[in-house]
Amino acid sequence: MPPVAAAPSETPATKKATPTFKHAYRSERMPSGNYAVRDLPIFAAPKDEAKGKKYSLSWLKKACLRAIERKQGGHLAPVHVEHHDPGQTRDNAGFMDNYRVMQTLLDGESVPAVFVDLVEVPPTTFAEIRSYRLPYRSVEILDPEIPEISSLALMSSDVPFFRLPMTVVSEPTLARFCFRDEPRNLRSLKMSATATDHAPVPIPIQ
Repeated sequence: MPPVAAAPSETPATKKATPTFKHAYRSERMPSGNYAVRDLPIFAAPKDEAKGKKYSLSWLKKACLRAIERKQGGHLAPVHVEHHDPGQTRDNAGFMDNYRVMQTLLDGESVPAVFVDLVEVPPTTFAEIRSYRLPYRSVEILDPEIPEISSLALMSSDVPFFRLPMTVVSEPTLARFCFRDEPRNLRSLKMSATATDHAPVPIPIQ
């Protein structure tokens, strides 16, 4: 009787890989060929003062309302690769849209935070995000006394002040809407957003 070959033993090289991260933000391919990243927390208010400035829940809500006003005037705040230095231009990485305030976990505590969708993210930048080369994000605020988020930096290695879950995305699907879909945007901004049964419930901002 011929010998029966033994099944190969499982080695570290042959074991099924486990995901490095347990979370992933939903991503979609937009009609333009660019990409969107949905329901991304970008700025939190864990207490009334952070970095010596007052960033309260009220500040977050006013910043979202200001973004609505800007959009009605035809402006979406930019997303860019790395932070700006004075007089410096950075590569465009899309725009922020669909602002809302929801609870998120930060350092083990539930705190209010501004959530946005990143829209019209160029394919080259999205590829960098998918490859974990732009895992961190940090907002830019021109004047803390004026509740407004001017832009968002996607960063490769700078540690942000708010250590929110890293920018890890799912396999992209086809977008069900785009940022020009005004009725959906207004609903999400006011109350319901895109929350699923397992997602945080938006806090009314008016």
